Amino acid sequence: MPEPAAPLYAVPQSDEDTPHAGGSIFVRMAILALLVSTLILAARLLMEYNDLREEAAALRAEIADTEQSIEALQDQLDAPFDDDYVIKIAKEKLNLSLPQEIIFYNDLNE
Repeated sequence: MPEPAAPLYAVPQSDEDTPHAGGSIFVRMAILALLVSTLILAARLLMEYNDLREEAAALRAEIADTEQSIEALQDQLDAPFDDDYVIKIAKEKLNLSLPQEIIFYNDLNE
């Protein structure tokens, strides 16, 4: 009678029969540690990314405010240097008034 064919692979009966049976726990722990550290790193990078986006939005707002300020200053530079301009600056910066003006003071807070 012909002999039965040998199986292509042998199924181990217990963990002792499996080579590197003790090493599989360490491999699983290493993979788990790698996975946990990757998740922690990803969470930290996501928080840093959100902080940078908020900072970029704040800087864009500051740029817009600065551009408006530059436009206002440029308008002042472009204004003609005439009597109206001199009167305006004397009233705003030096708190002067014309002789025919009546000035009222109050002590109410705005």
